[in-house]
Amino acid sequence: MNTVVFDLGNVLVDYNGGVCVDMLGYTGEVKKELIHAIFLSDAWKAGDEGSVTPEEQLTQFINNAPHLEKEIRDVYEHLDGSIRKFDYTEEVLAHFRKAGFKLYYLSNYGEYLFEKTKYELDFLRKFDGGIISYREKLMKPQKEIYNLLMTRYNIKPNDAWFIDDRPENVEAANAVGMHGIVFDSHTVEEILTGKYTGGQER
Repeated sequence: MNTVVFDLGNVLVDYNGGVCVDMLGYTGEVKKELIHAIFLSDAWKAGDEGSVTPEEQLTQFINNAPHLEKEIRDVYEHLDGSIRKFDYTEEVLAHFRKAGFKLYYLSNYGEYLFEKTKYELDFLRKFDGGIISYREKLMKPQKEIYNLLMTRYNIKPNDAWFIDDRPENVEAANAVGMHGIVFDSHTVEEILTGKYTGGQER
């Protein structure tokens, strides 16, 4: 093994739309409606797959709950509040790098949110490359996005770990020959104690 491919959301950064809504003071039924109109909507997925522009996406959010247009615009303006880098992120990347691994990312991420949260993604410069879904008009768990990553960066799937918090994405990685790891509360400790680097650092 000489390569590791990371998901971003809920692996290297905390992604939580509810926190964003909380920060703006919305509670109760309004909070629930905002989360459903924005973060749990088909329009959010469309943004990730790059099939709508940010402006079209906002319009669709508003159409999901027209009576909350003002509140939706407020949340949209502050979407960066939904993303925060985890405290362990830099240490995990340094661990793999010290062990001689190449680092890549593969993330479902919409254009507007990506541009709004670049400051929380400053660690991406430490990677050897990666794919953000909206740019390619593809999404995990479509096998094409995994194959694109491997082709673009000449990754041999049998040499690569793939770390993602969603089982369906890990299953898709396994199906194309990578070694999938479902990220959970134990994964960081497993990484830092050498489980995925053979205990060897150089």
